[in-house]
Amino acid sequence: MIAMRRRKAPPLALAAAMLITTGCSLTPEYVRPDLSIPSHWDSLLSVHGAIPPKNESNEAATPLNSDEKEFLREFDPGSELVNLVASALRHNPDIQIAALRVEEARASYRVQNAEGLPAINLGVQQTRQQFNDSNLNERYGQNLATSGVGFSGYELDFFGRLRSLTESARHGYLATRYAQEAGRVALIVETGRLYVNCLAATDLEETLHGLFDDEQSLLAISERQRQIGVIAEEDLRSQRTAAEQARLRWQRSRSDYAQSVHALQLVTGYATDDSPLPGKLAALTPGSATSENRFANRSSDVLIHRPDVMQAEEKLRAANADIGAARAAFFPSIQLSSSIGIASPSLHGLFSSGTGTWLFSPQVSLPIFSGGSNQANLDLSHIRKNIAVFEYEKTVQNAFREVADTLTAREQVVDQIAAESRILESEQRKLALATKHFDAGWIDKNSLLAAKILCGEESLRRIEAQRVLAINWLYLYRAFYGVRVTS
Repeated sequence: MIAMRRRKAPPLALAAAMLITTGCSLTPEYVRPDLSIPSHWDSLLSVHGAIPPKNESNEAATPLNSDEKEFLREFDPGSELVNLVASALRHNPDIQIAALRVEEARASYRVQNAEGLPAINLGVQQTRQQFNDSNLNERYGQNLATSGVGFSGYELDFFGRLRSLTESARHGYLATRYAQEAGRVALIVETGRLYVNCLAATDLEETLHGLFDDEQSLLAISERQRQIGVIAEEDLRSQRTAAEQARLRWQRSRSDYAQSVHALQLVTGYATDDSPLPGKLAALTPGSATSENRFANRSSDVLIHRPDVMQAEEKLRAANADIGAARAAFFPSIQLSSSIGIASPSLHGLFSSGTGTWLFSPQVSLPIFSGGSNQANLDLSHIRKNIAVFEYEKTVQNAFREVADTLTAREQVVDQIAAESRILESEQRKLALATKHFDAGWIDKNSLLAAKILCGEESLRRIEAQRVLAINWLYLYRAFYGVRVTS
């Protein structure tokens, strides 16, 4: 009975080991990500509602570099924009995904680079095979324990297949790096644009509120005049229509302001509340004559250093390297397998003297017939390279057009804001003169309110011109991002 139990013990131990092994799981526990949104709808339903909670991310912040900080502080001397952009870089999911794409490409490059080195493994194996037929058992039966160190299937890269694949992976990794930079500047400019829109919406709301008050004052005067028969009923209706239109414009401006704030909150991870921003649109400094000439008087060749252009070029380099790998598939493949170790009929005698063993197995494989797959892969590599060439040319052309359009638009908006400033200054002088005449009793209140309304309407056009100029400067910064521009 004891002997029988000993014979049954190994299967039981093996079964227990299998249960323990299959019972283990290396899969990490799933945890649903936190939602980066306010906890209640009420915080977003009104301009002056509850302050939405700020999203506190555990991820490390992506710091702004010195050039980015210099530009943002020069653009917004109050430095509020610097904090908003830093928060956007910290919370924006697209930036986080771009950073992970870089890490993914880096890991892929390391994996491909490791293909050029032999993978050395340590192995221990015991083989037991018995047959009931004595003849078969005498010929094929075995009881062998082995242990050794070696490598298997190591390819000698005589024709550069592995080198080409590694080069392709390296350029693919660099392309993701430049894609991350392109996404980064796009987020910086988008945050700046939303910030400018918020400042402009604040000024527009204040100005339209003043215009509505002036129209209401005119309506009250018109109603009194109608009561005493000074004006006709048609004139009163016209003034009521003007007052109602002013009210609708003011309400739309409040809605536009709320939408601008919500968009800025979304892109910055709700780093701001819905109260008016401390900055002023007029305080922004969207460039100077020196900086404009610095951008405009440069050769178009500097655009090849833009992140999106560099990304397209790295993709072209990767496609070019893939051709080398496809060509190498037509040549012989030489692989080596080798190991050194010990072997014994039983485990307890594995480390006895005279048990050494070694293996050396070279293999040469020459492709004779592959059904045309090698030629098809080579043709595919050439086609993909041609596509990459046209994509590179398209990216360069789009970059040139973007710069040209931005510079052209800047000339127009600079002329526009200069004209609007002169007109506004003239209306302000008229308003100041009308105020003096009203105080002296030379004109009635209707004339004073009409002058105020004309000045307010011109202020609206000036605010819009300032907004367009500020956004144009942000676009110009994006067009030359990554380009070393010296004065």
